[in-house]
Amino acid sequence: MLLKKCFNFEALIEAYANAQKANKKYKVAAIHFRQYDMLFLQQLHSEIHSGNYEPSAYTQFTVYEPKERVINAPAFRDKIVQFAAHKALCDIYSPVYIKHSYACLEGRGTHRCAKQIQRNLQICKRNYNEPWIIKADIKKYFYSIDREILKTLLRKKITDGKFLCLVDKIIDSSPEGEKGISLGCVTSQDLATIYLNEIDQFIVRYLGYKYYTRFMDDIVIVTPGRTEAQAVLAAMEEYLHKRLQLRLNSKTDTFPLAQGVNACGYKIHPTHALLRSNSKKGMKRRMKSMDRKHTLGHLDVKYIQQAVNSWVGHAMHGDSLSLCHKIFDKYDYISIRS
Repeated sequence: MLLKKCFNFEALIEAYANAQKANKKYKVAAIHFRQYDMLFLQQLHSEIHSGNYEPSAYTQFTVYEPKERVINAPAFRDKIVQFAAHKALCDIYSPVYIKHSYACLEGRGTHRCAKQIQRNLQICKRNYNEPWIIKADIKKYFYSIDREILKTLLRKKITDGKFLCLVDKIIDSSPEGEKGISLGCVTSQDLATIYLNEIDQFIVRYLGYKYYTRFMDDIVIVTPGRTEAQAVLAAMEEYLHKRLQLRLNSKTDTFPLAQGVNACGYKIHPTHALLRSNSKKGMKRRMKSMDRKHTLGHLDVKYIQQAVNSWVGHAMHGDSLSLCHKIFDKYDYISIRS
């Protein structure tokens, strides 16, 4: 049975180790759990296999980057359960996803997605006279997921009733209301990807449009022309509403390939990719703030260089060397390698 395989004691120990990675192990809840970890894991194992496991209350906080969002984070013991469920869902669904769905999948990510979008633009520019792009974004995606539809989709692939019951509890524990799943759950990215796999299959397999990429709820499709773009967008909109109870937001649009497309943090053209303006402005503001703290003696150079390296690592996937020098050359303690 799937539950016995994915939630045996060894699997819970592995999930516990994942829940403590990086700075997570210094959280108060993690420290308390670690004092009697084997006892708590045995209790958790017993609750799961007896069917008595119930998720605890969530902790709510707000993040402001890249935009303001309310996050509901699960208790530490629930994170362990979710890490084990995450591994199981990845193993089950990895063979199901199309190859150009990029969010939260091992070996994929924003940079690979951006490169694939650029590749699609290059191919379509070469093969079609006037190719058009569909850029679609789903309105309040995580908060709009219909839980009953999600449970039905899970039952198309998974037959173990006890495993499904556990995943149902994780889904229903989210304090978002009658709809939606919590952004703070480990399993939320998996469930969100499973949910939108339906539109992937519809566009690529049913409609037959292969120049398609998706990163979570951001969809980019390159079509042979304006008429096809409008037809595909109309079909997508109808399918999302009728099948998944989702709506596209006001940023959704169709436009000529020559304009390029904003996706994955870049403005992507067939020949080059540039960083989005908000990313540039954000780094300039952050650098000024860090420099001010450094001048006052509150921040050391090592921390600033690490922050800069992280941002430069993202910037360098576009054509941004000149931009990096423009931002950082004025600070003599920061070095940018070409």
